[in-house]
Amino acid sequence: DPPAGASARPEGPVAVRRRVLGDVGQGLRYVRRAAATRGLLVANSVYLLANAALTALLVPFGVTQLGGSVQVGYLLSALGLGFLAGAPLSRRLADRGAARTTVAAGQALVAGAFALLFNSTELPVALAAAFLLGLPAVTVLVSVHTWVQRTTPEGLLGRVSAAFLTLEAAATMLGALAGPALSEASGMPVALNAACAVALLSAPLTLWLVPSAHRPRSARPAP
Repeated sequence: DPPAGASARPEGPVAVRRRVLGDVGQGLRYVRRAAATRGLLVANSVYLLANAALTALLVPFGVTQLGGSVQVGYLLSALGLGFLAGAPLSRRLADRGAARTTVAAGQALVAGAFALLFNSTELPVALAAAFLLGLPAVTVLVSVHTWVQRTTPEGLLGRVSAAFLTLEAAATMLGALAGPALSEASGMPVALNAACAVALLSAPLTLWLVPSAHRPRSARPAP
């Protein structure tokens, strides 16, 4: 131990990087052993990839199909209102429902709302779809991370959360790059409908990968 009054030497960047990678690796090893958590991570990563692709194409769609930047602003406002409206409901759904059914239903509804939004030609329909999109979208996010927090052993929670966030960020970045690239190569309608199909695929994938017996119960006493 350092002498009294002496300050500990700060870790260098290499040591910090090794420690962070070690923590993420330990979290991933736990996830590999936990079937339900592993299934949620895989299915939610597919969902986030598609969601990021669709979100990246939202602005170009609004500009080219709905009239311009003002219409894009309306769309983003409707989406934000949907998230706000869904936030109080998402906690109740996460508390009362099984994670696999709550998440799968939310993923399917998000895919349907995106499909309605991107195949609409009238602004009111697009605004309604954007609002409805926010409701299940926030429920998916809350349900997945509520499951992680309630079922992961306390000593591993930070590491497992880091593993989740790392893979989710990677899926989001890949989707945000893939959406515009596919749109450039094959046209916006093809890219939009392909991403909607992938988002819809995440729902049966969740039902398949997450065991039906698992519910989002806490492994620790509630505070």
